[in-house]
Amino acid sequence: MPCVTVAVYKESLMKKYLYPIIFSIIIVLSIVAIFMQTSPSIKLYPLIKSNINKTIISPETIISPVIGIEKIEDDKILIISLDTFVEHKGEKIRIHLRNGKISYVRIDLDRKNAEVIWNYSLNGYRIFSYPHVKNGSIIVAVVDSRTFNKSEILKISDQKVGKIATVKFQVLRINSFEDGKILLTGSRDKCGKVVLLENSSKILDVDLGNRTMDSLILDVNGDGYKDFLVSGSIFSEGFVSVFLNTFSGFREVKRIKIPNDIVWDIRFANLGKEKIVLFGPKGIYLLNLQNYNVETLFKSEDNYYLSQIEVTDLDHDGFDEFFCVYHNETQCYFIELEYSSGKLYPILKYPINLEGCFALKHIKNNNFIVSSPYGDLYLMKLV
Repeated sequence: MPCVTVAVYKESLMKKYLYPIIFSIIIVLSIVAIFMQTSPSIKLYPLIKSNINKTIISPETIISPVIGIEKIEDDKILIISLDTFVEHKGEKIRIHLRNGKISYVRIDLDRKNAEVIWNYSLNGYRIFSYPHVKNGSIIVAVVDSRTFNKSEILKISDQKVGKIATVKFQVLRINSFEDGKILLTGSRDKCGKVVLLENSSKILDVDLGNRTMDSLILDVNGDGYKDFLVSGSIFSEGFVSVFLNTFSGFREVKRIKIPNDIVWDIRFANLGKEKIVLFGPKGIYLLNLQNYNVETLFKSEDNYYLSQIEVTDLDHDGFDEFFCVYHNETQCYFIELEYSSGKLYPILKYPINLEGCFALKHIKNNNFIVSSPYGDLYLMKLV
């Protein structure tokens, strides 16, 4: 009988102390194994070169940075660029944004070159919003860059441009429902705007915070009707608003705070199962709509920021990887983050010598398209 007592006592000690220690060691070793994986190297191939002499840059030099890249097909992309110059008047500095341009580009991954198939350029101080690509068509807003208080909504299909509507605010991002309704987010006079268009008519017009930035369309409550999320900010504090599709129309039912960051982007990501991920300059977050909790998946180091992020399951293991442009004031990096034990860990950090990077897009396999502030376009390959 005493022997049985001792055995039971030892087993309880194992459960109480040793098992948790062993479990912790396994977790730590798993994370170390992730970091010790052989990191791929990166090769950059120039696709489109700007005509800017980078050794002679004056404040009045006009540059045309690519600020957005959207994938149309595996070998076709859409790029958004704009003419930009800095004006000095005494101690005052003013940045002028003018002459936006959309370019339809074919990428040859084997030959590592690019061909511009079609351009659509604007005149004067007019620029494009971030475009929305769906079923081969492009919906984009043309913004008056002098006042930012008027936007024309255009639909581009088969290289033909048609006007949908005009709205009196700066449209930043565009989304669309399956039935053709168009969701616009942006701001006017430091007031965030959320507008829903049906054909050319507004069926929802909501003021929300100081600005709104992105949206995600989904069925929040499982009733079979599509709802949507909108990210916004009030000064430097971010939030995500939940809009439900009710019998009386869409209405905001919940506002979730994102402390110490703003949310620039909202996406689905496969982390074992589909989840909602929020992206800000200071971190990546997981949003749980069951309890409205926000968990931090990745936090930027001090004085470092995330700007462009791509989410894709590159190694086909059932979990998405996160590929990011990560930068401070002097250096720009391409990093890969991998999900493990409820967090994202960097497994690759590679300097990109492009003096910054405004746009990043995964197109196929290990191939990414990146741009420089001067308008250069590169194929970046993980090898």
